Amino acid sequence: MYGFKRSGDIPEEFSQVIKRRKKNTSAGEDLHAQEERSLVNVEDAVHTKHQNMMKRNPPMKMETSEISLPSSPEPPRAMEGESMITVDEWNNVEQSIDAAAKALEKEKLRRKVTNEKYRLVDETILPLTRSGSKFISIGMQPFKDYEPVIKMYNPSLTAAAVFNHQEFIEFLEKLEVTEDKIRDIPKDVMLFETRKHDVILKKGMVLQFKSTSEEDVYQSLFLQHATIGTLLALKKYFLGHLRQRAFKQKLLPDYDQFVTNVALHLMEHGNSDSDKGVDKAILTIIQDTYEHDPMLYDMWMKTPYTIKSHIEKKLSHFRST
Repeated sequence: MYGFKRSGDIPEEFSQVIKRRKKNTSAGEDLHAQEERSLVNVEDAVHTKHQNMMKRNPPMKMETSEISLPSSPEPPRAMEGESMITVDEWNNVEQSIDAAAKALEKEKLRRKVTNEKYRLVDETILPLTRSGSKFISIGMQPFKDYEPVIKMYNPSLTAAAVFNHQEFIEFLEKLEVTEDKIRDIPKDVMLFETRKHDVILKKGMVLQFKSTSEEDVYQSLFLQHATIGTLLALKKYFLGHLRQRAFKQKLLPDYDQFVTNVALHLMEHGNSDSDKGVDKAILTIIQDTYEHDPMLYDMWMKTPYTIKSHIEKKLSHFRST
């Protein structure tokens, strides 16, 4: 500890420290002032240089009258020897395009309706071969008074043989009689005939079902001899399904009356010009009038374009009377 003689006395060590601090503080203040003066000098120099440049290169003044807007492009002119299309000619082109588009849509609809013609409802599908090369389907034709049929076909549905209940019984009877005669032969032999097919025995013990109906759209179906054996072994099962559907046929709703009910609903509530309106009317009639009949639902899922075309015809009839 330091001792002081008087309150005003300061030790020499402290005096030297205080002097050094004052000297450093004044030196720092001088440096800060110098920096501020340097910045001011730089700003003045930049401002002076800018003024000198403006004097040497003054900005250009542009009068509003000197500004000109680009002119509108001129309409195209026909080259020499060419002629411009007229408004009437263009309208004719548009009408031709519209007519072609409508014809295309009509053709697409016709094809869809044609495809739906051969679809079955209340359908049971089974493989006829282990390889899956042939199938057999038991169902009902919706637009032929729900007639029960059995169809043998290939997976791509390009080749098929279709029989109704009675035709299938006759086919099985003839097949049982001739089944023992099936042999490997060097050339084709007519085995027997049915109402719609010629059954031909071909080389390799293969049976060809060749349609004799002009309305048939399917190609000939070919079955191996082993597949014929499977068909005969399951004949009771297939005939049972056909009888079951023949009984059900009498209990199904009248399709023509269903179409009439939908058309009347559309006449009363409108919306007949939109697909969504027709769809809604069909589902409403199935739910309310036919109590969610499963057969009508099945028909609607598999043959919508045909049903709509029948409803449109019925609407046209109502509007014309």
